[in-house]
Amino acid sequence: CSSLISITIPNSVTSIGSNAFNGCKGLTNVTLPLGLTSIGSSAFNGCIGLTEIILPSSITSLGNAFISGCTNIKEIYIPKTLEVAHYGYSYGGAFNGSSIEIAEFEEGIETIPTEIFEGCTTLKSLNYAKVEEIGFNAFKDCTNLAGTCGYDKIKTLGEGCYQNCTNLGDAYSLANMSKLTEIPNRAFYNCINLKSVGYFTKITLIGAQAFENCEKGRICSWGIPLAECYGARLPENYEGEVPKQMILQDVPEGEYIVFEHGPFDFESENQLVEAKIEEAMKNFDYEKSGYELDFTEGRFFYFYHDCKRFWKYVRPVKKSN
Repeated sequence: CSSLISITIPNSVTSIGSNAFNGCKGLTNVTLPLGLTSIGSSAFNGCIGLTEIILPSSITSLGNAFISGCTNIKEIYIPKTLEVAHYGYSYGGAFNGSSIEIAEFEEGIETIPTEIFEGCTTLKSLNYAKVEEIGFNAFKDCTNLAGTCGYDKIKTLGEGCYQNCTNLGDAYSLANMSKLTEIPNRAFYNCINLKSVGYFTKITLIGAQAFENCEKGRICSWGIPLAECYGARLPENYEGEVPKQMILQDVPEGEYIVFEHGPFDFESENQLVEAKIEEAMKNFDYEKSGYELDFTEGRFFYFYHDCKRFWKYVRPVKKSN
């Protein structure tokens, strides 16, 4: 349909099927009717002539990658009626492969749908006023997402909601989420530029890998549970129960650098020893050692704390190029 330039969908249409306008490169204008409830996967894929698409206030469902390849659509306004933004088991949600940079959710939407922006690597900023819940993997792999606005009402984060958002920085603060009580598994996994999440007092559970691989080169300060998880060493053949908030994980084989302090009195010296180790880690000359920190996915930082024996920080490293 390379010759199709403009189309107004009639009011009688309530659903647009998958691939309906796929590859219509000449399409520069589309008007969607009030009463439209669903748009199928890849419906407007590759419509490079479109500069905007206005979703009607009746829309409830968007298919995977429905505007993938629409390189000139940079902004999107999402009505509060939207409920579903991902079909089946395939990777990526409604805006996977799109060129959306700015997304605004209509005030009144309470839940950001599962996987809606998964794989949208161009997304830079969000505004979701009064949202209470962010769905599973909602913004996973949004590698350009730098900040959000309007998250003070959030009560629930879905697993992996910001996983691999490598550009998410200090503009994001959990301290403003006064209603949040749990941080789920992989919520901020590999958010390597997230240097602080603020102080908060109502968090009762931090899930497995919630902050794993966060922040380059620094162990978090106490009071800021950035990459801090607690666990126990178990036998290699352990087959017992694993608590809900924990995972059973092998420590990968590889090279590590260990910062160690010997026995100390917990009551009088714990804080001092902690400060000494963090200072040593901060000032360590990796360049001179010939090694650098290894941020390969699956490797992680951990420590052993036993005041009668030692305090060890163990950090994965690899030889410098």
